[in-house]
Amino acid sequence: MNNANDIFIAVSEASLVPLYEQIMSQLIEKITKKELSAGTLLPSIRSLAKDLRISVITVKRAYEELERKGYIITYPGKGSVVSEGGEEILYSSTKKEISGLFKKGISEAEKINMKKSEIRDLFMKVIGRDNEE
Repeated sequence: MNNANDIFIAVSEASLVPLYEQIMSQLIEKITKKELSAGTLLPSIRSLAKDLRISVITVKRAYEELERKGYIITYPGKGSVVSEGGEEILYSSTKKEISGLFKKGISEAEKINMKKSEIRDLFMKVIGRDNEE
């Protein structure tokens, strides 16, 4: 089991983003960039809270959310580790989000009576494939 006690996380009290979300997003980024691999032991809740000079409750909430979303696994008395499949989880959730954005765009296009062929042509142009079939 690798140890991630030396990972760098920075939070800002001045940010509009809640502290627990700042922690979550940075850990998710490190997992997806493979800076933290499956099985890597994360800093304890208490030590991370102390390092960041924030409440233990805030770090606990971040870890609980990460666990709920499948990025980490917490073993009582042993700590939290990066789970297998964190990248797949992110891919799947991002794919759903992108699908929703596509649906919204199509809905907006239909509101101005764009034809399906016009929507398709616009999409192909946006992704830079306007000359392909």
